[in-house]
Amino acid sequence: MSVDATRNRLMSVSGATSTGVQGAPVEVSLWTTGIYAGQYEDKYKYSADFGDERVWGWSSVGTGGKNIGLWNVLASTEYYNGGPMKRELMSHIGTTILNMLNGSHFGGGTDGSWNAGEAWTKVSGPYFIYCNNITNAITATNTAAQALYSDAVAQAAAEASAWPYFWFTNANYAPASGRGVVAGQMVINDTYNPNASASNLWVGVIQQPLTTDNVYDFQEWVKPINFGRKRMRTAISPSPMSSPGQTIPYTPTDRARRAPSNRRRNPAAARRTPWTFRPRNSASRSRQGRRTTSGR
Repeated sequence: MSVDATRNRLMSVSGATSTGVQGAPVEVSLWTTGIYAGQYEDKYKYSADFGDERVWGWSSVGTGGKNIGLWNVLASTEYYNGGPMKRELMSHIGTTILNMLNGSHFGGGTDGSWNAGEAWTKVSGPYFIYCNNITNAITATNTAAQALYSDAVAQAAAEASAWPYFWFTNANYAPASGRGVVAGQMVINDTYNPNASASNLWVGVIQQPLTTDNVYDFQEWVKPINFGRKRMRTAISPSPMSSPGQTIPYTPTDRARRAPSNRRRNPAAARRTPWTFRPRNSASRSRQGRRTTSGR
């Protein structure tokens, strides 16, 4: 099982048994036989933030393995609910690959309220189901698994460069000609922390949906497309987006995992230059493979 670059784990797919753990959540079990006998297991070990995830899946390697892999490959995560810090399950034991479209694990992206008579559509995808293989001459388990995973990562990069796909047409899917880019600069001026950096800050653009329950946290929204880009430099690189209506820029903070601070902050100390929006006209390249789309 490969969840990301740091979680590539040999799994027992048959012949091992487990039992529930008294007093623990129902998702927790204890391996009683097999390669992880005596260790605890739960599906939440294999979750990840969509903003950081582009490839996950399984490979058949080791003794009796075929050196083949099966992967979910994402060119974009814009159609997932809850924003780039939305955490979701990626895989289960038993060679299960998940793709949680509009998932509600960890409590994010759960505002699915509609007004009476409200019309709503959303295209989830296209996403790519990718199968690869390497020579059976490679018999080392870790070597084979890493080679298959690395190839899938390279395929994900190729898919991202071809996004949005020109070959997919749908009234609710914005092609390259219907998208633009957002560019700007974020500057932090913090009196209490003059060395504060905006490196790795997520910056996103989203259209605020209609709400019947006054939910105004973008991390709770299900309806809209969510465009995010992790900021690695002083200037934010252009991020392709569509603009079907009014959009609002946001700078999310990872509140659930942010270390508490006893220092008072001045909200006015963080300043931002105006965002610019301009149309983008660029051709997208096609890639072979099986891609799946879910439309709602």
